[in-house]
Amino acid sequence: WQGALIGGIGALWLRALRDARPQARYAVACFALLACALAPVLTIAWQLLAAPVVVATTLATPAPVAIAPFDAATQVLKQAWNLDAAMPLIVSVWASGACALLLRMTLGVWWIQRLCRTPQGDVAATWQARLDTLAARFGIERRVALRLVGAIASPASVGWWRPVVLLPTALLARMPVALVEALLAHELAHIRRHDYLVNLLQSAVEAL
Repeated sequence: WQGALIGGIGALWLRALRDARPQARYAVACFALLACALAPVLTIAWQLLAAPVVVATTLATPAPVAIAPFDAATQVLKQAWNLDAAMPLIVSVWASGACALLLRMTLGVWWIQRLCRTPQGDVAATWQARLDTLAARFGIERRVALRLVGAIASPASVGWWRPVVLLPTALLARMPVALVEALLAHELAHIRRHDYLVNLLQSAVEAL
């Protein structure tokens, strides 16, 4: 119910910002995703901190202790859906899904790293010089490597500490130079915003 509540608030917030800048909507979506990841952690911390207080109060005064709305909502849901009995199955299904998504992400990173080690020729050296010029205009101080590969259909930027731009070799044969440079500039914008690192964190949170 916490995730549903966060999702509902995030949807209303995005609807209110439908005419706002894309950066603002993106920030709201990332904040909602992060809140979904923090909600279980805060719930456990709440229970660990509240448990000693409840015990001490019960020992001191035998009168019933008022239940916080947060705990009351959880108890109502547990009683309505008999969650305690179904919890082993729920955890097993969640763990299977989380492991599958994390394995998918790991294999994807491994495949990308293989593409980054693709042997390059003289054509790549020429385009590497063009990419270096564009990176300097973007103010990117770290060296951005270029790899011409045939296994992908569109350009991609990968890596954070040692960024790499993957450029499909088929594009060089059917696109003018100016358009290819525009695609490279687009990927450099992703590198400057550290989008690859953000996407990895998003994928990990989504899996969990």
